[in-house]
Amino acid sequence: MKLHNPTILLLSITSVVGCATSPIPSSEEINQAASEIKTRLTTQSPDTLLAAKRTQLPTLYAELPRYQSEDDVQQIIANYNDAQTYVSNLADHAEEPEDKAVLTQYADDLDYAIKPLREKNGDSMFSLLGGPAYTPEQGALLAGGGLYSFSTDRTDPDLQRSSITGFLMMNFPNNGNMGYGFQSKQNIFFNENKFKYEGVVNFGQQSSQYFGVGYDKGSTVELGDDTTYNSNRGEYIGSLAYRFLGDWYFGANAEMNYVDVTEQSDYILADDDFQAYADKPFTLGLGLVLEYDSRDFAVNAKEGIYFKANYLNFNEKIGSDSDYFKANFEFRSYYSFNPTNTIASFTQFQSTKGDVPFYDLATVGGANSMRGIFKGQFIDKSAFETTVEWRHTFSRSNGLPSNHGMTLWSGIGSVGESVDKLSEDLFLSYGVGYRYQIQPKMNIRLDLGMSEFGNGFYFNFTEAF
Repeated sequence: MKLHNPTILLLSITSVVGCATSPIPSSEEINQAASEIKTRLTTQSPDTLLAAKRTQLPTLYAELPRYQSEDDVQQIIANYNDAQTYVSNLADHAEEPEDKAVLTQYADDLDYAIKPLREKNGDSMFSLLGGPAYTPEQGALLAGGGLYSFSTDRTDPDLQRSSITGFLMMNFPNNGNMGYGFQSKQNIFFNENKFKYEGVVNFGQQSSQYFGVGYDKGSTVELGDDTTYNSNRGEYIGSLAYRFLGDWYFGANAEMNYVDVTEQSDYILADDDFQAYADKPFTLGLGLVLEYDSRDFAVNAKEGIYFKANYLNFNEKIGSDSDYFKANFEFRSYYSFNPTNTIASFTQFQSTKGDVPFYDLATVGGANSMRGIFKGQFIDKSAFETTVEWRHTFSRSNGLPSNHGMTLWSGIGSVGESVDKLSEDLFLSYGVGYRYQIQPKMNIRLDLGMSEFGNGFYFNFTEAF
């Protein structure tokens, strides 16, 4: 089984830390608290809630309060943490089964409500992940990173929450050449969702894989020493778009690639498609982007449609080592037939023309595309893929969605020298994944993708599409 992305097992540290004072409560206190919870009111005003009893805080998302004052936000968060600790202690010491069940359920509800309360009030959250990992391509890994989510205007309840992810990693491959790398993804919304920025940054010194150009080489050349090369690598992809009408956005985008090959196999040395660009490590492209975005939440949508058409022109006049263009079309749809089940789809068409270097050809495969196909295994001038995914969230004992979920998906894709060749050699991928909601509406995902060419295990923040 191939392991494509850092597989990190896993030390999770969240920014929510509760204090733990656990005096032994009296039976009268336990009975009174259980009785209050049974008759708990859920329609208090925000002013009342700041002074509410620890047994009377609402836990459903629609009933969670919003505050304008940052001090009030921090106070109510502290109230919820204090209440959760208090009620958990009562539940631990309750002897009556009915009281224990009521207190345990309320403590669990409070625990689930704290992060949504922070999200609803625009409070920033930061979650860390890190640990050792191993991939066949990169050997042993040591990686650490985090997810930071925030609102650029916490007084605007309709503003989409922004997020930035980042990972630092070191790897120790079998050839003894230690590598390192950094990966980051940004989704930032501001000014009443009128502007949005999306960016991807990758750089480092690591081993990469090159199978050759075209379906035949991708499907017949085996992953191994022949396909491996080392390089100093940098990549930036970014776009800034303005909402000009309804859900329509228009803006500019840019892409920069830098691939300086430092070591390569005899197989790669003999490949003309690779060697033609081995001394052209840098490309820079500028272009335009048109988007339609009605998604309810960009990085984990339940409802809505996303369409994107972008064009990039890479030209020596702006410093690129090669002249070419890229066009990309994406269509994504999301439909939830109940609160715990969503059907999502992703369709993409890529086309390139001109002197396109091997490292920027149209491609399918990787953590966000045709999972189960190795990234870079299939590259050519054009590429197409479509994937349908079922996303299910498991329910808690009270019937509300939990933090745990799963996915099943299947996709079909192809690459070709031209658009009319895309229907000649189709390949499939499919798989299953686990989800844990580490922050409201933001998941850690563990995916096992499979195809006739092998399997791949993926770890990442947020959904694949």
